[in-house]
Amino acid sequence: LILHNAGSVGEISIPLSQQADMRSLSQYFTFNVAAPVALTSNFLKHAKSIENKYVVNITSLCAIEPMISMGLYCSGKAARDMAFRVLAKEESDSCRVLNWAPGPMDTAMSDKLASESYSSDMRKLYGDMKEHQKFVALEDSVMKLIKVLKMDEFESGAHIDVYDI
Repeated sequence: LILHNAGSVGEISIPLSQQADMRSLSQYFTFNVAAPVALTSNFLKHAKSIENKYVVNITSLCAIEPMISMGLYCSGKAARDMAFRVLAKEESDSCRVLNWAPGPMDTAMSDKLASESYSSDMRKLYGDMKEHQKFVALEDSVMKLIKVLKMDEFESGAHIDVYDI
């Protein structure tokens, strides 16, 4: 099993239409898209003899739903989801692939959205979620992920959200 959880929200203090720094954009997509693809390639290369291989990409609703001030994050998650969907097709005989959306969690990223998003609506949404404890508990999301993996009935490459289970 390889699980890709690392990721960053990117620049949220200005709209996507104002993000023109090529170095910053390249660094974002290298870290959030290219690195997980390269790591998976190396994992599969070195795990050829292992049966029942799983690749789990931690994704987000943002991969399929645009969110104001989260242009890079949404784009990166969408690109990563697609990369792993392609992997599922290309490697259908050698591994199972899951794009798992764990739900909104109380993390440094949610704190950043509550304080730094250029969108007052996003700041309010994440601030309210924290104040009213509306985040998904890590333990609940992990238990549902384990259930999905144990049942092993998902279509390889599928995007499954914690709220679907």
